[in-house]
Amino acid sequence: MARPSVAEQRRSEIAAGTVKCLQLHGFAGTTLTRIAEVCDMSRGHVRHYMGNRDALLIAAAKEFFEGDPEVPQDGLENLDEIVDYYFGDTFTDPNEENTAVRAFLDASQQLPAIREVVRRFYVGQRDIIAHAIEAENPTCSEVVVAETAHALMTFALGNAFFSDVDADLARGDMPKAIVEQILSRVR
Repeated sequence: MARPSVAEQRRSEIAAGTVKCLQLHGFAGTTLTRIAEVCDMSRGHVRHYMGNRDALLIAAAKEFFEGDPEVPQDGLENLDEIVDYYFGDTFTDPNEENTAVRAFLDASQQLPAIREVVRRFYVGQRDIIAHAIEAENPTCSEVVVAETAHALMTFALGNAFFSDVDADLARGDMPKAIVEQILSRVR
């Protein structure tokens, strides 16, 4: 009887190690050697299972953005839950996940495949917001729904990135209050 393949498990471990490496060293400092060290594997094993650095980063981005159960893909039920999530500590705290997001954004400037993964994720998040707006106000025009969803997503992302510079201001009541004002036109 043949031994079961460990390839899928190894690829998942290497993708997770790549994210960890991005968190520790950023995009520029994430090398195959460092990824191998984080994964406690040889550089040759990493290349065997994942290919070159670009292929590895793309696979890690897909797993990070498409397979992260902590990020609401469509689990938020209404605008209040959405606002609480996007302007709460989980989304705005300077944490390892946000560090990885910024590293993937850096990578997306050089790797169009990562840019597409990131774009799909955030467009999907914007669509979740738009559906929640439509559910609360079905008579709202498509243009206003689209503009409002885009404004909320843009403000949430800016606020999250700003938290690295001034965490107290980003976590304060002001960003959430501004978003509530934006949402008041559709409520």
